[in-house]
Amino acid sequence: MKSRFVILALVLAKMGSTAWGAEDPARFLRATNWYATFTHSLSENGGLDFTEPGTGDHCSATWHFVRSITVSCQLTVDPLTIGHPYYRDFNWKQNDSATVHISDTFDLTCTDSSGTSVHQSYTLNDLGIAPTNFWLSIDTSDQTYSLGWVGVEPATTFELKVDNTSVFLQNNFNIGWSPEALSTNSLPSTDMVLQGQDSYPMQEWYHLITPAADSFVAGDTRVGGTSPLSPALLGANLVLTWSLRPQVEELEVVVQPEGYAEWTPEGNLKQPDRRGNTNRLSARLQKKGGGVPTERATRFDFELVNVSAEPGLCMNFPIQSPSTAPDLKFEAELNPPSASGGDTVIVGDDVVGVFANIQGMLTAHAVVSSFDFGAYGEIQVTAYVSGRDPIVGYLKDDPQKRKNVPLPKCQPGSHIADIWKERWGVSNLADEADDEDFPEGDEHPGDGYTLYEEYRGFCENRDHVRLIPLRKELFVRNEIEDGRVVAEIVKFKTASSLGVHYKLRDDEITPVGLMNGNHGHAYSGHPQSGIVLNLRQEETGYSQAVGAAGALGNSTPGSKLRVEIDPAGPGWGLDLNTGQELYHTALASVAHEIAHCCSVWHHGDCDPKKRVWLLNPLDNQNYESAPESISDLVPIQPIDERGGPVTIPDFPGSLDVHLAVPQGQHSGDVNCFMHYRAATALRRDTSTTRVKLDPLNPPPRSIFCRSAQATGYNVAPRNLFGNAHAPERGNCAGQICVNDKYTDDEKHDRKYNCP
Repeated sequence: MKSRFVILALVLAKMGSTAWGAEDPARFLRATNWYATFTHSLSENGGLDFTEPGTGDHCSATWHFVRSITVSCQLTVDPLTIGHPYYRDFNWKQNDSATVHISDTFDLTCTDSSGTSVHQSYTLNDLGIAPTNFWLSIDTSDQTYSLGWVGVEPATTFELKVDNTSVFLQNNFNIGWSPEALSTNSLPSTDMVLQGQDSYPMQEWYHLITPAADSFVAGDTRVGGTSPLSPALLGANLVLTWSLRPQVEELEVVVQPEGYAEWTPEGNLKQPDRRGNTNRLSARLQKKGGGVPTERATRFDFELVNVSAEPGLCMNFPIQSPSTAPDLKFEAELNPPSASGGDTVIVGDDVVGVFANIQGMLTAHAVVSSFDFGAYGEIQVTAYVSGRDPIVGYLKDDPQKRKNVPLPKCQPGSHIADIWKERWGVSNLADEADDEDFPEGDEHPGDGYTLYEEYRGFCENRDHVRLIPLRKELFVRNEIEDGRVVAEIVKFKTASSLGVHYKLRDDEITPVGLMNGNHGHAYSGHPQSGIVLNLRQEETGYSQAVGAAGALGNSTPGSKLRVEIDPAGPGWGLDLNTGQELYHTALASVAHEIAHCCSVWHHGDCDPKKRVWLLNPLDNQNYESAPESISDLVPIQPIDERGGPVTIPDFPGSLDVHLAVPQGQHSGDVNCFMHYRAATALRRDTSTTRVKLDPLNPPPRSIFCRSAQATGYNVAPRNLFGNAHAPERGNCAGQICVNDKYTDDEKHDRKYNCP
């Protein structure tokens, strides 16, 4: 706001002596054409019988001077005066209509003492040709206008007869419109109509009005005349009137941001307090509809209005103390006078004032800087032309002629660049939309990020990425520095069909995985999380997606605090090699645990898991117990897959097994990431029979299954664990949901009671 006041102060200093409350006389300079009506009228009739002194002749004179001329014409601006700061000339262009009637007659008969008479006859008649060459001058410095009559000459025929014999005849005898060359008057203080009249008494101006009145000079005392035929006998006036209405040039200002259709805003991830990119704005004063105008602007103002102030630069950076300063602003270093189109420039954060010298300007420029990848605002450009109200510009080629030009180019009601929407075919979607349906998953729409948030984008390894609005997307912070972990994340990405971004730095996601902390416009209304993947420092034998307090067992990313990958374990995790570098024994737990953060459950839940088989020396019977206690012994009958006996070591020896059951974690499609493959023993039913399994030799896991149907060793001939526990489990691809809006949705609660 401060910059606007600075510009206002400079404008007031430039105003000069124009009075408050009166219309600026410079308004007359905007006329390009005048529609004028001029009249020339006279009606004089008379007669006199008199004796001429000196000669004694007896004379009789009669006269009739009648004029009635009306001319409607156009005056157009003299191009040589265009651009002059206070002066304009307008020359006759054409007559639109005219009526002409001139009938001046003077008859004089004188008889001398011998009785000889002499008759003189003067006649002046029009030729039916209207006069031309009217002109107008306007001088706003002294607030006057002048009408020029030189060359305005009605065409007539003039004849002098003596005793009915023509002694002088001129066809095309030009008379003057006015006895004077100019008529100078004050410009009106309001409105723009120029009208008035001049009146010329015949007794004073007869000799310059009609040659038919030349005989009155004999009685004109001003030149020593003594005849009774005095101009004092003439009582009429030649009356000239005028009415001129301007044709004011309609002006407009068109605004053109550079590369408008393709431009999208950017921030600066390397230097967050510096601009990301710029746009050069151009404004042009023109005739309405196009064309070079006669007038020039003295000043252009470029103003930023309704500017966004989104936190940070994008949705996830910076996380600490994100700035909420305006996302678009003008910078002095990018707006010097030499690049502005003017002579003087005043630059503020939200306005640039471009001022011209006495010659004025038709175009002006300003450069606006962007500080956010989702920056938006509106540009309002105002041109100031002397004598006119401020002219607010509109977007070039915009049929709606919007006064506030949106930056970037976007639809009404949206702040997303059209080019981005068009690229993905989502022009019909609102900024708040979050309804992607690919992959379909559990049929919950969206990925937790609205269309605007996907457009504004994210910081990933200090690169900016705008999301793809046609698919659901997921962020993973991988804290395990091993390229083979990345390969497993990519496998998850391929199998899930999600857009997975896994190159986040630690300052691009919060410690608990929040990704949309810098929300503002078109906020989804809920926090949306990514997944933090790290290596557990202590071996536990299993990897785990650590749940948030009060969350469902397996739901969207917001239901988990982090994924902990165990450094070792049967069929799981990672091994530590003397504490130095990592190598994998099995990496499928990476995709498996990420899936738990995306609402995907196991194929079943009732596997007893770790068990100990032992031979009791007291009764020589086989028993099964939990590994942490042998007080709860269950008698068992272990056999191998072919029905043969299984030998258990003598006490205190024992056999550690991983016990599984049908429709448990090992059931269903053996190619699915959610399928367990750690089992070494099987309990088929509630009997005491236990089956010691041959090696499973499972295939690599590479998919998320689409049904509960068993495959591999879960079908004939081995028929180990059967189908997944339907309807709650299996069809893992149909369970995927990453939208934290549905974290507590009952559809994600797939618990069931084990038999």
